[in-house]
Amino acid sequence: MLVLLSNPLRAMGRFAFGSTLRRVLTIPVLFAAVYFLAALFTFYRGTYDAPITPDLKFEEISTDVSAHTIFTEEPEVRTGLSVIDGAHDNDFTTAELVSLLAGLANRGISVDLMGVPTGFGGFRRTTSSDRLVMLESKLRQAGSLIVVAPREPYSKEERGLVRRFVDKGGRLLLIGDPTRGQQINTLAEEFGLTFQPGFLYNQVDFDLNHRNIFVRDFFSDPVTEG
Repeated sequence: MLVLLSNPLRAMGRFAFGSTLRRVLTIPVLFAAVYFLAALFTFYRGTYDAPITPDLKFEEISTDVSAHTIFTEEPEVRTGLSVIDGAHDNDFTTAELVSLLAGLANRGISVDLMGVPTGFGGFRRTTSSDRLVMLESKLRQAGSLIVVAPREPYSKEERGLVRRFVDKGGRLLLIGDPTRGQQINTLAEEFGLTFQPGFLYNQVDFDLNHRNIFVRDFFSDPVTEG
């Protein structure tokens, strides 16, 4: 009799356990389905309708043309010496100054690089005392000084040398690049100038790219007057 009762009890236990397991497994599935449907109707806005691609013929395709023109001139040939600073760990290579060097050569201006070039296009580091002696010696014979992206600051003594050089009629050209770390303001501020690490944009009037802006209004100055 006990054996006969045990079989139905086992069957009922297995049924109850199976039902509980199914309920436990069904709840997460239902929750995931509800979450999916809620996200679907909240974030999904329908199918993507691609715009119609115009059928353009090759001859109908036009591109913007740069307003840049080749500048030609007959420069006045003179004699002189221009010193390019390379002693302040300047962040440039001589290859980047090809156009500038060619323009000076066409005018009969000799160029003297102040510093010791390395095999990688840069310049060897020098001490502040060596730079001061070198700068004083070079400026005695120079008519102009070109400073490009120095990474070592100009000392007070060096600024004084350049100031006296300019006061006596020497020319000074300062060149900076906002993408390169530099100490050019340590010299520029001596002459009331400040270089800012940024670009000028014009999204209305530009040449091919909004970073290539046109500058037309200049103050009257010997440099802008040519």
